[in-house]
Amino acid sequence: MKVPIVLTVLVGLALLPMSSDAQSYWVLKYTGVATSTNGIGKIETRPMTDRTLVQNCAQHAGVTDTSALALVLHINGSSAGDTLEVVNTTDPNLFRCEVFELAFPVSYTNDAGGLIKTFAYVYNSSSDIFGDPSSHSRGSAVITLTSTGKRTVINGKLQFWLGQWIDDAPAPKATVCSGTFTSTRALNVP
Repeated sequence: MKVPIVLTVLVGLALLPMSSDAQSYWVLKYTGVATSTNGIGKIETRPMTDRTLVQNCAQHAGVTDTSALALVLHINGSSAGDTLEVVNTTDPNLFRCEVFELAFPVSYTNDAGGLIKTFAYVYNSSSDIFGDPSSHSRGSAVITLTSTGKRTVINGKLQFWLGQWIDDAPAPKATVCSGTFTSTRALNVP
């Protein structure tokens, strides 16, 4: 009688990764600022939101209609860790633009497992982890995942900069960014 129960548990565990794929994308609301110098050297600070990042990805891809696009946290989106991406909300395979990799995460949790806090380094296409011999990160992220029963909330803080990295030299036209994100909704995709 124990064999069928064990077999059922093993089959259920084998199917778990396939059924949890839809929960790997979490829709984010991002609010922050971007600070840089203008043409005459004056420091300017501008608002930066999830829509700013969506529009930037769409513009680089030549897409004009952004109504179906959203910023998401893709759990285990790369071999180095999670990713922040802009995807099509009905099917991420239709449009995908990686904004950042949140690489080399270090996490801890409480005894009950309902709270997970993670630190990760921010990398973007200008800081390719494996192609850039310096492998300089572009910032850091602290992410808190709180799970109580059927409700999961993800909050995060990002500090990063955009610009070309030149060893032992000032970064021309660098933009320093910081902000927070939150998600209470998984992207339910097939």
